[in-house]
Amino acid sequence: MTQPIDIITRAMKDIGAVAAGEVPTADEAQDGLDMLNDMIAQWSNENMMVFYRSEIIFQTTQNQVQYTIGPSGQMGATFTGSIAGTTLTVPANAVTAGGINIGQTLSGTSITAGTRIVGFTTGAGGNVNEGGTYTLSSSNTTPTPAFTGSISGTTLTVSAISAGYLGVGSVIAGTGVTVGTTITAFVSASGGVGTYTVSVSQTVGSVAMTGTITPFPISAYYERPLTIESGFVRVATMQGGSNIAGGYLDYPLSILSLEEYESIGIKQLNGPWAKAIYYQPSELLGTIYVYPNPSQGELHLFTQTIFREFATLNDTIQLPQGYNMALRWCLAERLLPMFGKVNQVQIAMINAYSGQAKATVKRTNMRPPQIARYPDSLMVGRAKDAGFIMDGGFR
Repeated sequence: MTQPIDIITRAMKDIGAVAAGEVPTADEAQDGLDMLNDMIAQWSNENMMVFYRSEIIFQTTQNQVQYTIGPSGQMGATFTGSIAGTTLTVPANAVTAGGINIGQTLSGTSITAGTRIVGFTTGAGGNVNEGGTYTLSSSNTTPTPAFTGSISGTTLTVSAISAGYLGVGSVIAGTGVTVGTTITAFVSASGGVGTYTVSVSQTVGSVAMTGTITPFPISAYYERPLTIESGFVRVATMQGGSNIAGGYLDYPLSILSLEEYESIGIKQLNGPWAKAIYYQPSELLGTIYVYPNPSQGELHLFTQTIFREFATLNDTIQLPQGYNMALRWCLAERLLPMFGKVNQVQIAMINAYSGQAKATVKRTNMRPPQIARYPDSLMVGRAKDAGFIMDGGFR
């Protein structure tokens, strides 16, 4: 784990702008952050900041052929969960839309801006096996609910809430509240001010109350990708009008160019599921067009993950092996003219180190993955020759 200020400070020490044992001034640190973000944006366009493939999972909506992706976009996930430190815990069957995945940015009650999912722990993501724990990019603490409320019969009325989120299952306490009283249902509220049903009938005047922490609503969105490389659509297998438990079939999905999408005569043509998509990126949001007009299906789209810019100097980040050093030396190279450094020996040394670090990242982290596939003939039917023997009889 490191922070942008660490990379910036080391880069400034390398060029002699900051002495050993010193730290940059606030203005110097901000200049360094701006330059670091500019460099990351350039590296992203060069595929230098791509170190894993992100799988975008999204359930299509019947008779909808257009979706947005990015901050405030339609493609993401909504679910309930709780957070302790850098661990997100999601109960089983808690996803109400979309699917959980690495790289998503979270928003919700008391979640630090820019918090992202950076790893699977016991949770497997998606919207089928999502229950479990996930690792987050920054530490968060779900606050204990604190509020002002009154109880009449089995109705809890919350007039003000100062911290946290009230959820079904939260055990509440306060002066005059029966021990063990639990919120059993939402009435006019859904976590904040309003009315709830409680488990024990009683009468309590307006008093300060607390509650136990329960999973709260969380939204997650995908960063806008530059391109979508490949994908498939997952369709539930049906028998007698019902989904066979755990039964799914995956069908290939074509990624269309603008010219190919333009050539489709009836873009609203109805179909059982999407067979092709066209992706149109823009400044903040991207738009995905599906064809034909699907009645079902879950999209699984694979895209290069672009490392997002740092929001603050103290963002907690975890980079693959070699990236810290590459960012440090290349940032030092960019800062040389900003700080008026003209020593030719120093410039040559930093240029050499930055070039070597960048070349190492390209040679190792950016190496294309090896791909092994069955022959296409085996995917569609029995091979016409004895070649299936070489594949263990798979057909």
